Amino acid sequence: MTTTVTSLGIPSSPVGASSAAHVPFPRTLAQHDRARFARYRELLDFLEGRRGAPPGSRRERMLHFNYARAFVEKGAAYLVSDHRPVVTAAEETPEGRRRAAEAERALTELWEANDLLRLDLDGELDTAVPEHGRV
Repeated sequence: MTTTVTSLGIPSSPVGASSAAHVPFPRTLAQHDRARFARYRELLDFLEGRRGAPPGSRRERMLHFNYARAFVEKGAAYLVSDHRPVVTAAEETPEGRRRAAEAERALTELWEANDLLRLDLDGELDTAVPEHGRV
C-alpha cells in the first residue's frame, strides 16, 4: 500500500486501503514533531553560531562569523523603528484636541514604562528566526 501526502503535508491512504494497515494522522504527530524539532534545533544552532566539531587541539583556533544573526538583527532593527502612539482627535474642537492629547500622553507613558519598543524588537527577532514563531 502506498501513502500519499496532501497539499498540507498530511499523509493519507488511497481509497479502498485496508483500515488495519492505515495509521491515523494524529498517531503520527510525534514522529513528525521529532523531525520538525530536529530541524528547528539545527537552524537555531546555526543562528547562534554553533557549527561543526570543536578544534582538535588547544593550539588550534577556529574563527566563525555569524552572518545569519547579524543579518536578522540588522533587518529587525531597520524594520522596527522608534515609533510612538499617536491619537487623533475625534472632534475638531478644543475639548476634542485636549482629550486626544491627554490620551496620547497616557499611551506614551505606558509605552515607555513597559519598554514596548524593545518588546516589539524582541518579537520581530523571535519571528525572524526560521520556525521560531511557529513553535
